[in-house]
Formats: sequence, structure tokens, C-alpha cells
Amino acid sequence: MIRQLGKLTSEFERDLNVKLMNKECDKPLVDYIVDSLKSLCIIDNIKFIDYEYNEMESEVDKDKYVYKREKNKKKKEKFKYKYISDDRVGLLTFHMLLEADEVNPATGEVERKKCPISKSLLVPIKDERDGCYFLKGKKYYMIYQLVEKSTYTSKNAVILKSLMPFAVRRKVVEKDDIYNQHFQMPVYTIEIFKSDIPIILFWLCNGAYSALQYAIDYASAVITFVNNVEKDESDKPSDERKFIYFQISKNLYMKVRRKIFDKYPYVQSIVGSFLFLSTNRLTYEKLDSEDIWLKKLGNNNIDKGKELLNFLNRLIDETTRNRVLKLHRENTRDVNTIIKWMAMEYNELRKKDNMDLCNKRIRCNEYVASLITQEFSKKLNRVISFGNKATLDLYKEVFKFPGDRHMSP
Repeated sequence: MIRQLGKLTSEFERDLNVKLMNKECDKPLVDYIVDSLKSLCIIDNIKFIDYEYNEMESEVDKDKYVYKREKNKKKKEKFKYKYISDDRVGLLTFHMLLEADEVNPATGEVERKKCPISKSLLVPIKDERDGCYFLKGKKYYMIYQLVEKSTYTSKNAVILKSLMPFAVRRKVVEKDDIYNQHFQMPVYTIEIFKSDIPIILFWLCNGAYSALQYAIDYASAVITFVNNVEKDESDKPSDERKFIYFQISKNLYMKVRRKIFDKYPYVQSIVGSFLFLSTNRLTYEKLDSEDIWLKKLGNNNIDKGKELLNFLNRLIDETTRNRVLKLHRENTRDVNTIIKWMAMEYNELRKKDNMDLCNKRIRCNEYVASLITQEFSKKLNRVISFGNKATLDLYKEVFKFPGDRHMSP
């Protein structure tokens, strides 16, 4: 009977997902690490050039990439160590180009300095038989982690789980048009440094016309700005007037096509957000001024506004943008297109059940690489905080780490 147990079959065996059990569908760890490196290129000062990956363990001398800290000793006085613990690691060597504007002390002129760097990382190799990593003489089996596919809901917010989870919220603003018709319009905001900032304000930093064109297709046919009301339609019922006029300042009005405004809540949110941000000092000539909106974004500080723009770009990493979000390519080009999608689909996203397994996904190698992404992000955020004063040496600090630091268990 014991001999026959090996031949025993079950009707449920056909339903087993053997590839999932053996993690055959999981991307290699090195692919996610490369995505982490490419995420650094969200700012113009860092460019990813190329990489090489070597899994031939006999060709990888791990002792060259392990750094032992010894206090009160100069570099020449430190001993070289031979590490005899068993490790199965490959070698990832990546090449980056760093750029920064610095003042030449000899001429006093600002020059663009460039510095190519190469750095190596030890990457654990998964055993083909049992799927374990072997580090420092110990076996490590990575279990799956259950996470959201894209977004999840919380109180009055839709949150995207990315490098730095961020929340998009909706609030309501009230405004009367020139004929005293009352409107309630939604305003979508994103949480940055514990402050809710209207998402359109980030787009307005390129000018009002550019922002509206980005937010709405064929925006010029829906929203325009005029110096005065073209035609008095006060004698008509409100639903028969072709346009809605909102007064912004003495000689500036926002003219909105009523049919489109009534049909699409997203258009209402763009109108409401602009009216919420504008003041009675805004003029027709200043609409396309970038400095006015950067100043408002940075709380009366233009440099702070530029810093917030750079920080916004860091919210999305390459893995989330290219691998996790199963959206049309137009909606995942950058963080702005993703935020725009969240605002347009806000009502549908709020209906999602956080406990529904249909809204979940599993990951394994991805969350190992996410630890590296977080480490890089901390270093890069420090550099971004310096703004235009960041030097080439500060950018080099981002890549100063031992080759085994992020791969240690």
C-alpha cells in the first residue's frame, strides 16, 4: 500500500498553479533593481547609461565589495578581510552620468559639470531547485506578499501605493456666476508634506493656458478667459444660456461652455480648482506667468515651489509605472498623468473594496528591490532639498554605499 501512495492522484491537482508555487512567473530580482536605478533619472541631473550583470559566481570576488568599518584608523592602516561565509551572489555593475551647474571660481561663470560613475552591487542568486537565497551561510526563502493592484480607499481619499504612497482627496467649493446662479464644484487635491494641494496647481506652474490644455482635451473650446461679458443673457433661463461666466477680477472672467460643464464632473473640478486658486489681483496679462503660480505653490517662495515640483516627480517609481499599473500608456507616462487619471476616475476608484481579493496582487522579488528604492529615495530627497545649490559632490553622495549593503539579509 505504501508503494501505491506515490501513484495516488487527486481531482484537485489539475487546479494547482504549479508555476505560481515555483515562482516561475516572477521577474528576476536584478530587473527590479535596474528599475530602481532608472527611477533616479526623474531629475535631469542623473542619467542612467547602461548596466552589466554577471551570474558566474566563480568570476565574482565578493571581498572587493564588502566594506568593514573600523574606527580611528586610516584607510592604509585597515586590514583586508577574507570572508569565508557561503554566499550565492551575482554582480550588477551600473553606469550613470551626473550633471550639475557650478560656479567656476576662476571665471565666476556658471558651468555645467559632468561626471560619469560606475558602481557595483552584489545581487543574491535564487537557487533553481528550492527557490531559496543563500546568504552568510543561511538559507532564506522569500514568501509572497499580498498588496493592492493599484489604489485603495481610505476615509475621504484614494491612495496609490507606490514608492511613497500618496492620497488624492476631493473637497467642494462654492461659487456664484455673474447672474448669481450658485454652483458647487469638486476640487481634487494631493497630499504633499501633510498639506493638501490642488492638483491643477502643479500644472499651472507651466502657465494657465498650458495647464488647461493639459487637463482637458480641446480646452480652448470649453474654457476661455475674457476681459468682459460678450453678451447679456440674463433674460434667459439658466439652462438656456450657452456659457457660464465666473468673475475672477475686475476685468477678467472665465467663460465656460455650459453643456460640457453640466455633463462632466471632471470639467467642473478644473473650473472649481482654478477659481479656488485665483485671486481678484489676477489679470488677463498675468494668466500665463509661471512665477505667479510657482510662488503660490511654494507659499510665496518660488524656489520652494520648484522643489515641490521635483518632489512630485519622485512619487512614482519605474516598477509601479511600468509593471504594476495596468493602464493605457497615456495614463502612466509620468506622475501627472497618473494623478489626472485618479481625478477622472475618482468616483469609480472610491467604490473599490479593499478586502476584495480581485483588487489584490502578489509580489516577491519586487519588495526586496523596493528596499533599495527607498534607500535611494532618502538620499535623493536630501539632494533635492538643496535646490539649485546642489553640487556634483552632493549627487555623488547618492551612490556612496558598500556593494553588499542593500543585499544583506
